[in-house]
Amino acid sequence: MKAVVIFAHPDPSSSFEAAARDAVVRGLRRRGSTVEVLDLYALGFVAAMTRAERLAYITDQPILDPMVAAHAASVRGAHTVVFVYRTVNWGVPAILKGWFERVLVSGVAFTLDDKSGRFRPGLKQMRRIIGVSTYTESAGEMRFFNDAGRRIIRRGLRLSAPRARTHWHGLYEIDQSGPEASKKRCGFLEHLETAMAKR
Repeated sequence: MKAVVIFAHPDPSSSFEAAARDAVVRGLRRRGSTVEVLDLYALGFVAAMTRAERLAYITDQPILDPMVAAHAASVRGAHTVVFVYRTVNWGVPAILKGWFERVLVSGVAFTLDDKSGRFRPGLKQMRRIIGVSTYTESAGEMRFFNDAGRRIIRRGLRLSAPRARTHWHGLYEIDQSGPEASKKRCGFLEHLETAMAKR
């Protein structure tokens, strides 16, 4: 069982999101999964689609960049994919949005039927789609703003992976300080590791 962890945070070493990523990896390994981490900032992943990619998007060869091709191959071979990031402006960070647009293209996330043009899911092998995000906002505020990242990951990606179960793990009001806030963060990391280890 292969798991791919997509990590999107500009501070890969000292951020709380990095600790969340590490808890995710530990839990997945406890489950017996082989884990590949794609650290988008560390890899220098470019969010913006080029003009050439936009023109190629509707062809049968939409991927032009070797890094994008490698990420697409990783996702196609994964039974579990986990996204770890901090919510920015009530949605996913730009680098992750760009990753969705450049990696999850035709031939990867979906195909189009030649005759009818109908959408066909491309990630039928996938069994779990998991989102892990931290928020400066409260849970109530995120419900008001509809949490675009959660909707993309839990609903949008499910169209490409109809056999996958989706799970969401959010830590709200991350910027609070004090003993209770520290206890809350530690509890969240323990929760993540345990949740990832479940079958």
